[in-house]
Amino acid sequence: MWSSDGYWLKAKSYIEKANEYGQDRWEHPFWCSLSLELLARAALTKVHPVLNADPQNEGIHIMYALGIQLKGQPKSIPIHSVIGRLEKIIEGFEKPQKTFCDYFFIIRNQELHTGELSCEALNPAKWQAKFYETCKILCDFLGKSLNEFLGDELVEAAMQMIEAAKSKKLGKVKKNINDHKAVFEEKDPEEQEKLKQESEIRRVEWKHEFTSKECPACNSYARLGGEFVRESPPVYRDDILYVDRLYIANRLECNVCGLVLDDMEEILMADVDPSFSERVSTSLHELYEPEYEFEYENM
Repeated sequence: MWSSDGYWLKAKSYIEKANEYGQDRWEHPFWCSLSLELLARAALTKVHPVLNADPQNEGIHIMYALGIQLKGQPKSIPIHSVIGRLEKIIEGFEKPQKTFCDYFFIIRNQELHTGELSCEALNPAKWQAKFYETCKILCDFLGKSLNEFLGDELVEAAMQMIEAAKSKKLGKVKKNINDHKAVFEEKDPEEQEKLKQESEIRRVEWKHEFTSKECPACNSYARLGGEFVRESPPVYRDDILYVDRLYIANRLECNVCGLVLDDMEEILMADVDPSFSERVSTSLHELYEPEYEFEYENM
């Protein structure tokens, strides 16, 4: 029950579940939070299972952690206690990581125990980089790689987010945004409104590897372009079979104020969500035998 390997395998299965959803869906941060808790318990249990035992009743909980099975159901410590212990044990797991975990688990608990849609309101740009950084620290402690945890498709983007969060380019990006904001605000209000309306018309043309996001400088619609990362498992709903295609952004361009963000690092620093998805209808034939489409259609 309190096996470090068991926690690790379950954490991996939960992160896979999280990644079945588009990163703009509430289910994604919800399953990420569950996976992070399991990863944290895996790290704590690696030191010794007794650290995961509730000390309130040592006759059951602690004895169980020591391999002595007594009558009763063993109980683990709450997650905030797990995080507090990890801060004292793991090098690199410090106050910023503890603060993030406490915040993330509060959001998760609000989702579970209240009528609030707490995960729905989460902006990925505000939590993803910290999430991946915390996961990497825990994986390193477990002797695992972030690649083993996330998989080949997402690890590169995750590492870019981690590095972006630490970069010194933040001041330059913020200045760039403020400069373009100032230029836009100097324009006549009628011209501002006209430019915004034009951007709203253009956004319908941005499909596939492009989408629209609110410009951090002028709040108009800016074009966000990205690279394809992965495709979700097919889902059949309302008589339609569809998949979600996930993209990670690498450039933002605003035709209204002229702001350009050249890579995902700058996009993250501007607090713009770098991930977006496109839902497309498909068929079993397209999924499993696309190379035979020509022959099939000519039978």
